[in-house]
Amino acid sequence: MDPDATLSIALGVARAVADGRSAGPDDARDLADALLNLDEWIARGGYLPARWRSAAPARPRGAALAEELDRTLAERGYQEARELRAAGDLEGAKDAQDVALRRDPDNRP
Repeated sequence: MDPDATLSIALGVARAVADGRSAGPDDARDLADALLNLDEWIARGGYLPARWRSAAPARPRGAALAEELDRTLAERGYQEARELRAAGDLEGAKDAQDVALRRDPDNRP
């Protein structure tokens, strides 16, 4: 699947509908198909469309995320993030760490 082409289709249909140019059943089906295909692609680990990659900050995953969390949490001791990391919830721990960093922006590496 080409995520760039799929996003282009979805955006084209969405713009047409938003502008009142079209809102037929084919448009709704095309938009739904494009979004579902793109969601499945990304959920399976596929890369983001280029339009979204340039705006999305890189976020480590898997072992790289675990290593970053272990290092950062050891340095700062954010309790909630540490508990989530210990329970194996890497994404939750990263989110908790990000919240703690926003609350205390001076406590950065």
